[in-house]
Amino acid sequence: MNRFFSNNVAWKIISLLLATLLWFFVINYQNPELTQEIKHNVTIRGINELEAKGYVLENEEQLRNMQVRILLKGPRLEMERLKSDNVQIDVRLDLTQYANLLTEEDAVSIEKPIQITAHTNIEGIIVEDIRPKTVGVVFEREEQATRNIHYTIQNESNSEYAALDPILKPTTVEISGPKSSVEKVETAQININVDNFSEDVLSYTVPIILLDEQGEEVIGVKKVPEYVEVTLPIGKKKRVPLEPQFKGTLPPGYIKANTLVSPQEITIVGKAAIVDTIQSIKLEKIALDNVIQSNNFRTDFILPEGIEYIDNIEPKATVTLEIQKETDYNYQVPVSELNLQVIGLPEGYTYEVIDETVSIVLASTAEKLLAFKPSQIQVTADFSSMQDIIAGEYRIPLQIVVPDEFKVVNVPVYMNILVNAPVDEVPVEPEVPVEGEEDTMVDTQDQPIVEE
Repeated sequence: MNRFFSNNVAWKIISLLLATLLWFFVINYQNPELTQEIKHNVTIRGINELEAKGYVLENEEQLRNMQVRILLKGPRLEMERLKSDNVQIDVRLDLTQYANLLTEEDAVSIEKPIQITAHTNIEGIIVEDIRPKTVGVVFEREEQATRNIHYTIQNESNSEYAALDPILKPTTVEISGPKSSVEKVETAQININVDNFSEDVLSYTVPIILLDEQGEEVIGVKKVPEYVEVTLPIGKKKRVPLEPQFKGTLPPGYIKANTLVSPQEITIVGKAAIVDTIQSIKLEKIALDNVIQSNNFRTDFILPEGIEYIDNIEPKATVTLEIQKETDYNYQVPVSELNLQVIGLPEGYTYEVIDETVSIVLASTAEKLLAFKPSQIQVTADFSSMQDIIAGEYRIPLQIVVPDEFKVVNVPVYMNILVNAPVDEVPVEPEVPVEGEEDTMVDTQDQPIVEE
């Protein structure tokens, strides 16, 4: 026995055992197991599968707002970690298996008790209990409907704008949800406070409220949209056309045969000083670079600041582009038939066109080319960029403007023009009679004319 204790190996083993016991003691003292109760919201799974079968949750809002009590057990350090990182707890109400069992033959409304499950993602912590363990879930067939939007005016007695009729965009709302809830909806209503409007604020958005016959709000029903844009027509009204805009060019060999806009016009409202300056409302630009066939484009209105439109439509227009393959034709246009303008000559200078015809190659559709008339071309010869213009012949590049459905192919087109300098007038001096001839002059005013 003495030999055992006198051996170093024995002491080492005893020390190791004591250290192990001490470690277990410290761990259990410093990190003891605790039990803790927490509250947590429920995550609902299987909603998409449920809707695919034509059902929704009648008590969905109640379930989403419900909190369950969870009794957790685990080491103190892990419990503190869980407390600071609540997302590590998963409390789930899984409806997937029930949704997959639903058929069209099932009742309109079905109530089932479904178990709530909970677990944590932190090792060492277990869920000892959950209250409630089950919850009643009401599956109900989904119903869809449309309701007109009505409005009430608030503070109308104190406002100068109370007599104006508000414009609502849109005027209807699509509702969907449990059949029993949708059928309760009697009215879709918005409340308009006229104090929110002025000449600078013509519109604002208002939430839609769904009401039953008693005027109580119906919850648990989806609304599309959830808000209405309300406009009060304060100021001057004006009907203006919509103007399409384009960027880029069509691929070679293609041309715009026609451009249609729907609607063609809208009614705008705003301060008179702003409205009077507006001749059209431009649309967002349409890119032409890759367009090789006729197509429809939905493009937004570009409304100037302080201007609203009051038509009951979306703030978009449909632009229809008719695209055709182009052909070209060389027109020998007589100069006398051209709408020609010569600008930039010094004062007093005149010009003469030397050419009798101008060769202009136009590209368009065959139909358009056949109907083309020279009067459709605007031609300008501009001398403005020239310096020290003197009399003589000039070969001038022409600026040619053709309708949108045509394209000039042979650019630049030149014209030969003769420029004439101003002619100074030589004054005619009166003839002075020579001295001595005055007596020899015969006054024939009263003499008869004798014919031989």
